[in-house]
Amino acid sequence: VSYGYSFISQEEVLEDESYQTPVTRYGPWGISWIDRWAISRGVDRTFFEDDPLTPDFIKDLSNNR
Repeated sequence: VSYGYSFISQEEVLEDESYQTPVTRYGPWGISWIDRWAISRGVDRTFFEDDPLTPDFIKDLSNNR
C-alpha cells in the first residue's frame, strides 16, 4: 500500500529548517523534543493545553525508583 511517502537520507533531513532551531531549554525532566523546541521559540503556554496527563500509576512508578 502506498501512502505517498518518500524517503530521504538523514543528511537531507538535517538540512530542514526545523533542525536549525536552537533548543535553549534543558532540564532533568523528560519532556519531548517538540516541547523543548516550542519553549525555546517562546510559544504560548496554550500550545500545551491538550497534552495528555501522566497517569497516576506512572507517577507512582517513577517515585519508587
